[in-house]
Amino acid sequence: MIFPIPHSGRHSAIMRDRTRPVALHLIDHLDLGGAQSQLLDLCTGLRERGFEPVVCALRVSRIWPERFREAGIPLYQLRGGRLSPLKLLHLRRLANENRIDLIHAHLTGATIAGGMLAGWCDRPLIIHDHSGQEQAIITRPPLTGLLRFLERRAMGRAAALIAVSSRVASHHLARGTLPAERIHTIPNWIATDRFRYDDRWRHGWRRRWMIDETTPVIGFVGRLHPVKRVHLLLEAMPRLVAEAPRPPLLVVAGEGEEASALERLANRLGIASRVRFVSPSCHTCELYSAFDLLALPSRYETFGLVLLEGMASGLPVVSTDTGAARELLAGEAPHRLVQVDDPALLTSALLETIRQLPLPAVTGERPALLPPAFDGATSLREMSRLYRRLLAGQASPKIA
Repeated sequence: MIFPIPHSGRHSAIMRDRTRPVALHLIDHLDLGGAQSQLLDLCTGLRERGFEPVVCALRVSRIWPERFREAGIPLYQLRGGRLSPLKLLHLRRLANENRIDLIHAHLTGATIAGGMLAGWCDRPLIIHDHSGQEQAIITRPPLTGLLRFLERRAMGRAAALIAVSSRVASHHLARGTLPAERIHTIPNWIATDRFRYDDRWRHGWRRRWMIDETTPVIGFVGRLHPVKRVHLLLEAMPRLVAEAPRPPLLVVAGEGEEASALERLANRLGIASRVRFVSPSCHTCELYSAFDLLALPSRYETFGLVLLEGMASGLPVVSTDTGAARELLAGEAPHRLVQVDDPALLTSALLETIRQLPLPAVTGERPALLPPAFDGATSLREMSRLYRRLLAGQASPKIA
């Protein structure tokens, strides 16, 4: 359920345990994306560790209210979808009525709002950088320059900045965003109880796609945006169908501005019968069980959370060298890391991975290939320690 902040009158604070510190998480939008999935897992984990998370977003898509409700996380929405002085006043009222102890901002618009709110409420501010580069600001173009100035000001006010990978941390160290002792590298993680192999999911989805167990399935999960370069997978399919020992099926699970163009490209290449476009809204964890390998051809990734999801489901991964892919895959078989600007090498890596796939059994297990450091326990422990140190009024030292 969404709890919108009304434009007039009082709104009730969510009933909670008043003995637990309250962390207000601000995010620009709750759409399909890695930052959004990570936020839900983060709030769930922090609640289990004695904190009371509250989430407020400018925009909320239809898939998230139920997920936050099931997790018991209060969710507010600032109606209108744009930053404005009025929205900031509503946000200040929300913070006061929920008696927040700490502000944790995700993405650019939330960073600006969080910086202002931290000054008004005299509360510590954590900025969680999921990108390492400037995000689009949800506002009118004439205000963009001002808001970018406010973003830099908010960054300077932060008690701590969390970078999701060493690349993001290096970006901020090079820019001098904050002193090094206030920049913390805490990698993303996934909930391993959701992302796992299940025979029932595999057989169910393959029946829908009308394929048998011997057909290799290449999977892509993510936004259908130009930076993801899904067209490279479609353009690789004619060679893969011709040269692979078993002609593969490509499954594209995503939504976005390129959806129609990608479907037209599949028709133009004559491979439409070897491609399935599906919505990942509620079934992402199931889809991985039906895949045989995961492909990520992006030009740029913040982190690449989808890689962790696939690895937890036991999938070999073919990925471009972007985001945290090098840290996650570590150059180890059965994974393959390819250069960003070499489509031919990407196709060859996909073909070689298909050739090395075992013949699937009708039933069986597929062990997870997830590095232990990304199962969530370490990152949540470090995040909890950082929260407690900031709430205790201490400086923000490096977390070992």
